[in-house]
Amino acid sequence: MYPFKTSQAYPRNQWYIGAFSHEVGRTPMERTLLGEPVVFYRTQAGAAVAVAGRCPHRRFPMVRAAVVGDALECGYHGWTFDCSGVCTRIPSQEQYVPAGFHIRTYPVVEKWQWLWIWMGEPAAADAALIPDHAQLHLEDSDWLASVGGVEPLAGRFQLMNENVLDLTHVSFVHAATIGTAGIASAPISVEDRGRYLHSERTVSEPEPTAFHRRVLGLDGPVDRVLVTDFFPPAFLASGSRFFRAGESGTPGARLYGEFRVFHVATPETPTTSHYFWGFTRSFGQNDAALTEELRAGWRLGVLEDVDAIEANERMIDLGPLQNDLSAQADAGPLRGRKMVEHMILAERETELLSTALR
Repeated sequence: MYPFKTSQAYPRNQWYIGAFSHEVGRTPMERTLLGEPVVFYRTQAGAAVAVAGRCPHRRFPMVRAAVVGDALECGYHGWTFDCSGVCTRIPSQEQYVPAGFHIRTYPVVEKWQWLWIWMGEPAAADAALIPDHAQLHLEDSDWLASVGGVEPLAGRFQLMNENVLDLTHVSFVHAATIGTAGIASAPISVEDRGRYLHSERTVSEPEPTAFHRRVLGLDGPVDRVLVTDFFPPAFLASGSRFFRAGESGTPGARLYGEFRVFHVATPETPTTSHYFWGFTRSFGQNDAALTEELRAGWRLGVLEDVDAIEANERMIDLGPLQNDLSAQADAGPLRGRKMVEHMILAERETELLSTALR
């Protein structure tokens, strides 16, 4: 499925962000992830639980279940499942609940304000595979991390990956908000760092954007270093470091401030996504008004990305071109694409081997 050379739209044996922490409480909340309805809720102790969104009895939506203690009671016939998925009660046969009756549950890990969910084989879920939140400055006492929001995205998740891996688009898509003309022509370096892909470019900005001048207190030219870190299959951290003009890359350079914006397009279906975003910064940590200004400013950029990706998706729906052309700036997107495609192919090979051994 475009842009992959496989028919599978996304890998399943991976961690995805399924919700923000504040979205999940004692009332069931449903979200479709990788084509499956998933219901989230919390136990009395506050632990997040994720279960299949359809009751295994008659496929009634579990979002309409009642939370009873730590269990879910289906709103159709009262079948009850504990937080591990085991069926504990069938009202029409109180004395006999078959041992094998259960509803699917999904491994969930709560870090910072994200709820990470493993949509594949539960036995393969390893929390160590989740990106290091300290490295991302999400758990860093010298930085302030803030929730952005979640936006519906009528586009396949890989379009977001390739959008953020080539920040050339910032000069055009974000020309009115966070972009300047020089970004598009700045030299780019792309480095495979094992667990993730790192891209970077430095641009001299004689006149930074009005937004950056305002939030960073800039009053003259700067060197701006733009970076993107991609943790496949769907987590991106992009951002900028602002230095006094001519000083980036030199010892003792004057750093005005640094920020990261997180872009996560979790697949809803093969062609739609949930766009989770947030941000963290190294400056003005105690300024609540600045936090709101940053959230409002970056949401404008987020919505510009949504508009561009949805426009792209509509063109993809028209069918294939004779070929897709690429330039040097596409090194990051193409390498990121291969990383995700490798995950899909490796998963498929494991499935075929498992089938052959049965």
